[in-house]
Amino acid sequence: MKRFFLAALLLAAPMSIGKADPDPDFDRSGNALVVANGFDGESYRLQLAQYARNGGLMNSHVHSDGFQENARVLVAGDDGNAIVGGARYWQGRSYLWVLKYHPSRSWTWEWADEEPDCVAERVAGTEAGDVWLAGLCGRGSDRVVRAARLDARGTRLWTRTERVAGARALTSLRVDFGNRVSITALTGQESVSGVRTVVLGAHGERITDY
Repeated sequence: MKRFFLAALLLAAPMSIGKADPDPDFDRSGNALVVANGFDGESYRLQLAQYARNGGLMNSHVHSDGFQENARVLVAGDDGNAIVGGARYWQGRSYLWVLKYHPSRSWTWEWADEEPDCVAERVAGTEAGDVWLAGLCGRGSDRVVRAARLDARGTRLWTRTERVAGARALTSLRVDFGNRVSITALTGQESVSGVRTVVLGAHGERITDY
């Protein structure tokens, strides 16, 4: 399924497609949302597209703003917008980055964090339009979890850094009815791994971990 949509996207707008493009997601109508990372020899860009259930192309947009940005995750938000998360690269360092766009109206807003050496791995959105994102910062045993919440206009409400011992990847980010967010990390080595979850409140305060 992923290969079909990425192949169709390549035909719609030829460019270099990365191997680490996010998996497609589906909106409430069953339409597929797709994003592909690209470089045309001069500038970095994202190709954003929406496909109908029969595979027909409904909308396609190119996002290129002069920055090097790499999409890692794509989610269809509950408010009808798509949320793309990943990293913005600047002067050799990476920063949490998120782009929100409506498939039929191009991009809505984007935001990048100021904490360096971070990459967003998970994103989520609610019907009210708020966006949460989380990723890992640093390398090896010094990695920490960085999380942020933005309102419907892309204004930062809070950011928080949490140390999760041995974190090497984020496996989920879930927001409940009280706007509390649970972030789960895969920990340890590949041969002996575990999971750890940290729960943050509506204002970014730490509630618990398990």
